[in-house]
Amino acid sequence: MFWKINKLIQNFLFPIFLLVFISLFFTNKIEAASLLLQPTASTISVGNIVSIKIIVNTQSQVINNAEATIQFPTDLLEVISTTKSSSIFNLWVEEPSFSNSTGRVTFNGGVPTPGFNGSNGYVATVTFKARKQGTASVIFTDGAVRANDGLGTDVLTSKTGGVIQIVAPKEIKVIEKITTKSFVPSIRFEGIQGIVKLAEEKNISNADYYTLGLDDESSFKVKKDQLINYEYYLPVSNEGSHTITVVSFDKTGKYTENVLTFMSPLISVPVLSLSSKEIVVGKSVDILGKTDYPNKQVSVVLELDGKEISRYTQVTGIDGSFLVTTDAIKTKGLISIYARTLLSDKVISGQSEKVFLKVGDKEVVRITLAILYPLVASILIIIILLIILFLLYLGWHKYFSLKKKFEDETRQTAIEVHQAMLSLKEELNGQLGSLEKVREDRNLNEKEESIFKEIKDNVDKIDEFIEKKLKKIL
Repeated sequence: MFWKINKLIQNFLFPIFLLVFISLFFTNKIEAASLLLQPTASTISVGNIVSIKIIVNTQSQVINNAEATIQFPTDLLEVISTTKSSSIFNLWVEEPSFSNSTGRVTFNGGVPTPGFNGSNGYVATVTFKARKQGTASVIFTDGAVRANDGLGTDVLTSKTGGVIQIVAPKEIKVIEKITTKSFVPSIRFEGIQGIVKLAEEKNISNADYYTLGLDDESSFKVKKDQLINYEYYLPVSNEGSHTITVVSFDKTGKYTENVLTFMSPLISVPVLSLSSKEIVVGKSVDILGKTDYPNKQVSVVLELDGKEISRYTQVTGIDGSFLVTTDAIKTKGLISIYARTLLSDKVISGQSEKVFLKVGDKEVVRITLAILYPLVASILIIIILLIILFLLYLGWHKYFSLKKKFEDETRQTAIEVHQAMLSLKEELNGQLGSLEKVREDRNLNEKEESIFKEIKDNVDKIDEFIEKKLKKIL
């Protein structure tokens, strides 16, 4: 019986338990992210263009890099441009680029710590132009999305391409192009808003509708009821030279075409100020801003040592002002802050002048340091004074030791000199005795007599000389 139960566990229950364990383990551990194109399906006519966005969905994973190769049919499509403005990535190993000969679009971008986490991470935009009719599949042939885990783990699990249906261009039945003199459109500006005047009261009834084409973008249709005082408000454009093609159609199919060149004015940058220029770690700060553009998005970026640490998006009020309250700032240092106004996906202002926020130690640390610094300084001063006193003591002691040694050596030298002088005196007395004997035997001549007296005087003065010198020395 026991053998049968054991056999049942080995052959049936154990594999089921193992499968359930593996399933639960890997369900909790699996990491996933996806790359996709938006829109996944679109329809355009031959000669027109379509913009496709590259999106990354991290599916709750924090990432810091993504790269991919996108393939497209070169007989049906050609790439006009790529743009990475407002991308989640600001560090590019390879900026978005394309080749119409090989039919490839490639990119390799990254973002510093803390990385990116989101379901709609905009990477770049690719603008295609349709060459001929057909169904064009735009697919990812290679790619990687790397986690911000310090290891560069590839968490990409799916890639979703797109399909572009290219149809024949719509035929516009043209009965006759108007050759008579007609109204010529003109453009004026209110701030950065371009306004094109399409008609006057006397000729508005002649037009059925208009088509407007800005630069290389597709033309769009404008009906008469969309005009305000015979004018149409154009999309905001970046600063610089632009071209608009205006075609006016009447009800019979006749049309007039005008091409205008105009200069869009400079887009002003936001102006920033801070509620405080210095805070402690763990505190937040209010960033106050002012733009010339109401109800527009602004992007506020915080950087430390040239690396982005936070980014906030806010909508301006009716007076163009905005307020961003940061999260608690956890890193100390000098943080630079700047902003840009996002007027549209393609129109972004320049970078504002930076303002700086000093983030220091917490209050407890600052108070502790304020107490410690004077205390440490006082201790150092005391130690230095003790060292100086010790050195003075050593010098004083050395001085008196040397002085005593010098006096002892001087006294000994004086004694030895005294003994030498006494020996000299005895020697001179001996010589005087010899001269005395000569003097008894005969009279000394004048020179000898002079020498005799000089030696005798010197011998008499030796004791007096020695006594005076010893008193001075001792």
